[in-house]
Amino acid sequence: MPRIRRDRLRRIAAAGAGAAALVTVLAACSKPTPDVTVQSGSTSTVVKPQTYCFDATQKYCHFNTGKVATLTVKSGATVFVDVPREVETKGWQARSLVSVGSNKFKAVGGALTSSQGVVHGSHSVRLDVPEGLGSYYLVVTQQSAGAIGSWITRITVQR
Repeated sequence: MPRIRRDRLRRIAAAGAGAAALVTVLAACSKPTPDVTVQSGSTSTVVKPQTYCFDATQKYCHFNTGKVATLTVKSGATVFVDVPREVETKGWQARSLVSVGSNKFKAVGGALTSSQGVVHGSHSVRLDVPEGLGSYYLVVTQQSAGAIGSWITRITVQR
């Protein structure tokens, strides 16, 4: 095969590989992110992820700069957290935090955290709302070899 033809084939192959890589990147950017549902009583809210990376290398990530989801609940009620299959199969955790200053948070102990720690093989947990707490943040996190995400809901407790 003449030298010019081989060089041309190499350039075509390199351009094809570059185009394939670009298609992969664009496909990850347009892929929908999973939503989490948080419910108490007859009120529910669908929570978009604050951050979601489709791979653990954090190359293909979505960042939500919108408002944090909110849910008003009754003191002593139960909060139901439901995650989609792609989150369930990779493991996830629900934690409750209170703000203790500018960008500082403290974990709320007791029933406000998924008692199993990291949840595997279940798409939902029920968490008890404590008596007399004004508001807190319910944070659902997923961190695995396959994906990383966080969903935040501000829970306002009414008596």
